[in-house]
Amino acid sequence: MTNFYLFLKRYLNFIIFIYLCNVILLVWWNYIAYFGDLSLDRFYSKLLRGLFTSLFLEIAIIHIAYLLLRSKTKYFLWLFSIFSIIDLVVEGFLLYTHKTMFNALVADALLQTDLLESYEFLLTYLDYKILLAVVCLCLIFSYFFKIFQAKESKELLHRKKKNFYALYSIIAAVFILDIFNKHYIKKDLEAFSRLREHSLTRIVHSFAQLHNQQNLFGSYKEYLANYEEIYKQYLDKVKTTNGVPNIVLIIGESAQRNHLSLYGNALETTPKMQKLEETGNLIKFSDVIAPYAQTRFVLDYLLNFASIGEDKFYQRLNVVDLFKLGGYKTFYFSNQELASINTRLISAVANRADVTRFVDPYANHDLLLNKAYDEGLLPFIIDASGGGQKFSSFMIVHLMGSHFSYKYRYPQEFNHFNADDITMPPEVTKEMRQVVAEYENSIFYTDSILERIFHAFKDKNALIIYLSDHGESLYEHNGFLGHFVTSRFVAEIPFFIMVTDTFKSENPKLYNVIIKAKDKPYMTDDLIHTLSHLGGIEVEDYRKEKDILSDDFDYHRKRIFKNEKDYEILRSEKAKLQ
Repeated sequence: MTNFYLFLKRYLNFIIFIYLCNVILLVWWNYIAYFGDLSLDRFYSKLLRGLFTSLFLEIAIIHIAYLLLRSKTKYFLWLFSIFSIIDLVVEGFLLYTHKTMFNALVADALLQTDLLESYEFLLTYLDYKILLAVVCLCLIFSYFFKIFQAKESKELLHRKKKNFYALYSIIAAVFILDIFNKHYIKKDLEAFSRLREHSLTRIVHSFAQLHNQQNLFGSYKEYLANYEEIYKQYLDKVKTTNGVPNIVLIIGESAQRNHLSLYGNALETTPKMQKLEETGNLIKFSDVIAPYAQTRFVLDYLLNFASIGEDKFYQRLNVVDLFKLGGYKTFYFSNQELASINTRLISAVANRADVTRFVDPYANHDLLLNKAYDEGLLPFIIDASGGGQKFSSFMIVHLMGSHFSYKYRYPQEFNHFNADDITMPPEVTKEMRQVVAEYENSIFYTDSILERIFHAFKDKNALIIYLSDHGESLYEHNGFLGHFVTSRFVAEIPFFIMVTDTFKSENPKLYNVIIKAKDKPYMTDDLIHTLSHLGGIEVEDYRKEKDILSDDFDYHRKRIFKNEKDYEILRSEKAKLQ
């Protein structure tokens, strides 16, 4: 160990150089992902934790190399330094163009990309600013090595050596035990996430995710394989008669229906939807709730023929394959992340579609503050809906909607409401009222997006369903902000159906059925049964008592929110700070 310590001191300039390359990336990433969303204390705490972990990982990597190579470790340091500058350029490019660091999605894309595609990719994104930045970095780093020549230093005090070894050993033990506890005891899919704090271990970890069936990416591939097998089993078991030729399902995010003026909010947050209602092109449903308070739990059931309580929902027929079997061309457009612990099953369903597009195909983090606005989905939708198509289409559009932090979900021109517009009790601070105003602005923006999607289909025989995955408590539930609570305000969601004039004229009977159903008590885990009805798809999994448009719909089903509490009890909850 003494020799290793002296080695570190002798080649300290290399170690600092490698560390600085990684520091630049970590600071950049944490600024993109967290700055402005967390309190400054939490932001700096998270950043410092990452920087500390990165330094430990770097020393551990060098230590392993030293144990294996001994006197030749200096050559490893040269290679490590070259790798670090290349990685800084590559990951800096990813952060600049896609707001992400290297992850399993990027690794997968690399493995599936040939030289021609790589060349076209570079032509698309490489501009003079990036080239200039690379040249500047090379000049700075060459100067760095010129002024920091490795020098023999005075012999370190024995006490300092002992302190270093003790601290290094303790940190290594804690680090290893933490991973062991998360992976083997807690069965945490993100047990090895700390390895992402250093560039070398991050890249190794990303490629490892592609081949490890126990992790997040492995689960995603397992879901895809299951869906393919199930699809084959249903090839001769589905019939279609007189379905609506164009069906669109829009999944919103964290929208509580009481904050839509369509549902009575005093602030005009949904003027465009209200105009559609006035012309008979929108039918709002008054008594619809979400089954859970978390996106992935909601969509696990909403997108599959699975009942609440079934663990293996991914072994049931999903809604995209249902419509493919019914003869529809299927589309899935999303502004959410492609693969994370919250979206791995959703993304598997998405990739069963004939056409799948993600606004950011490399994002695997749902807290990115500068995610593209939902209008980034519109070119996909307009392209898919345009032209003289001769096929029936089923499209799912997954919005970012009102995902926290609300102020990052809309462009500046939709900054329509402010704290002074929010009427709340005196004990509510101006900062809290501003948060509510930002939420109202996100609803206001979603209203515009929905109107533009409707406009893309207005000349077709089309039906568009909008619902939110779950609601949100805007301090109504005991002053709580968010959705991880058992509350009426998290359960209650907007649910409405938009129809074109062509649909009304060609489907008068179905139009009246929809109007007749608008006040039925409903929970969205059964939506796939209603979608089957609309598509005219006959499949053995369909249950008419779960279909809100059926005459045999079960009015008496108990709606247990989060598998914890009957909604009929929650319904009477009063807002605490309204």
